[in-house]
Parts: sequence; C-alpha cells; structure tokens
Amino acid sequence: MISYDEIIQDLEDERQIILRKAKEGKLGTDLARGALHMLDKLIMKYEDDMEG
Repeated sequence: MISYDEIIQDLEDERQIILRKAKEGKLGTDLARGALHMLDKLIMKYEDDMEG
C-alpha cells in the first residue's frame, strides 16, 4: 500500500514539473495557477491526514 509520504512526494514532484513548465512558457498562467492551487490543497490535505 502506498504511504502518505509517497503521495505527498508525488504531488510535490508534479508541482515542480508544473512550475518548471510555467517558467519555460509551456503552460498558460491560468492553467498553471489552477493546477498549483489544486496540488497545494491536496498536499495540505494529506499532510493534515497524516498528522491526525
């Protein structure tokens, strides 16, 4: 079974990919902003679940 740490790491890896692509101009700013917002919410949710 996958652990919360692995899920959080995967989400953070995806976040870094989106940031890199946005900086390279390969993603629209609205798309990147929305994706980053959702990833941040998921990361916070799993961190809260892990602590609780």
